[in-house]
Amino acid sequence: MIDFRKYHQAHEMLINLQRGLLSAESIVGNDFDDPRRSAVSYLAGKILRARDGETNISVLLGRYGQPFLSQESAERSKSYRLLKKGEMVLGDMVKIKSFTVKFVMEIGGFAIVVKYENTQHKADAA
Repeated sequence: MIDFRKYHQAHEMLINLQRGLLSAESIVGNDFDDPRRSAVSYLAGKILRARDGETNISVLLGRYGQPFLSQESAERSKSYRLLKKGEMVLGDMVKIKSFTVKFVMEIGGFAIVVKYENTQHKADAA
């Protein structure tokens, strides 16, 4: 079920970020090496969660928050290669369930979409 309110809110923020009306730091803060990449990834993930109804989705992009131009360029990226090796890309509190390269219309290109599971919740329950 699509959550139109969350979808449109995230999409509007993404458009305002791309137009320069909203800064990346105002979305994700200053604690990131590449705040624009983090902000676009966050908003694209929020859009996909609202559109697909998934809860644990993360979106990985190229430098400066740019989408990949093709599926092949996404598969050549460092993030994709690390995912294939099974290395921690999203942090040590999550377990990667699956990942794929998808065309995301809202960002105008390809992104690596990662489905994950929080391991912290399982440790707390045990």
